[in-house]
Amino acid sequence: MKKIILPLIIVVPFILNACAPVNIQQEERPVIQKKTHSPLNTKVKTADLQKGRMIKFSPQADSPIHAVKPVISQASKRLCLETTLQVKSTDPVDNIISFRTIKEALDYAKARDFCLLNITVDSGTFPDNLEITRPTTITTATRAAITITGHILNESGHNLQIENVAILNAQDYALLMIGGGTLNLKNFVVRSTIRNPNDIRTGTAIELHGGVQGHFENVTLENNDGVALYLNGANTKVIARSFNVFDNRIHPLAIQAATNNHSVSRFAAVDVAFGATLLVDGFVIYNNEMTGVLAREAGNALLNNGYVEGTKDYQTSSFDSIGGNNVMSIYNGIVEMNNFETRYAKGCGLRAYDSYLKVQQGDVHNNTIGSCARISQEDYDILKCITSNTVRYHDNEVNLDTSTLSVPDIDCYGENPPPECSAAPNCPGVLWIE
Repeated sequence: MKKIILPLIIVVPFILNACAPVNIQQEERPVIQKKTHSPLNTKVKTADLQKGRMIKFSPQADSPIHAVKPVISQASKRLCLETTLQVKSTDPVDNIISFRTIKEALDYAKARDFCLLNITVDSGTFPDNLEITRPTTITTATRAAITITGHILNESGHNLQIENVAILNAQDYALLMIGGGTLNLKNFVVRSTIRNPNDIRTGTAIELHGGVQGHFENVTLENNDGVALYLNGANTKVIARSFNVFDNRIHPLAIQAATNNHSVSRFAAVDVAFGATLLVDGFVIYNNEMTGVLAREAGNALLNNGYVEGTKDYQTSSFDSIGGNNVMSIYNGIVEMNNFETRYAKGCGLRAYDSYLKVQQGDVHNNTIGSCARISQEDYDILKCITSNTVRYHDNEVNLDTSTLSVPDIDCYGENPPPECSAAPNCPGVLWIE
């Protein structure tokens, strides 16, 4: 319910920018469609997006989702103004339209077709599912944090900025964004997202598709029933600083797929797939199931200054163990790590399979296996890329397991390492590009 003191909406000084065509392009709701990238991909199903409900996926769907936007004529452009609405549980501020919930403010802006929307919230807990239909900022008016117990759906790539918000106990997913646009998250927490046992994509904290450009600062994803961060698509990219991921689980359907057909879809707390890119500076990735960080199908991950610890494995009905890898690259994925530790993994501290792994200034210790490598690329030098003299292996049950490669028995850790240890390696890496 809203209270209106005056019928006049107060707006901040208007901004002339390129928002107009973006806003107009999003007048019509996009068609959600799939692009097939692997035999596991199946057709996406959607359910009642007009009401902001969960997008329903088939169990094995795994390719990027793209929002198709209509072509807009230049004559349709209009001036873009920023409007500020306040959410306040007590009496509204004079001369400003005030709302009791975030959803009321979003619905009000949608009904009046505001272009740029700034929602300031005093504090409180809000149970509604939120649909983003225009460029939006949600932040606090005071130092108190906002708690949301529904999910946030941004299906048309509207620019979205969220600060000082925690999403707790959301059903199916916490934040889903599709179709480009920028996503800025600061002081943001997602905790205890709840899965649907019949939908492999549920339990996910943050899922980004189709070219979303993310900027994370002090983001924590913990105790969710599925993937903590899922990035999908060649133009999808996240730059994260101070990134914490711990105590997240893997959906049982993903474990079943891994057991039956060796699928790695949604098999990690952080899953970077189909050419997406993740750049992280400052990370703690701890006590997750199956895989801590996974780069697959040409996904790229660069991890600087942090540690991955204690990833859990899974015992199958035949008493085989799967998962338990702290960091993994597979199927032409690339992982680069600098100034890092990987420790106490039930499987491999580092693992690469037909992909690339580049590590520098690191400590690999107390894992069942330090590094597991099965790499057929002729231009890849495993000795220099994984076991250089800047990476220390110790207290692992096995330091290096290379089932398909012949690794020279060279000690790069002694007082006088041979010249082979200091030669420039041929190790594909991931560039940090803002």
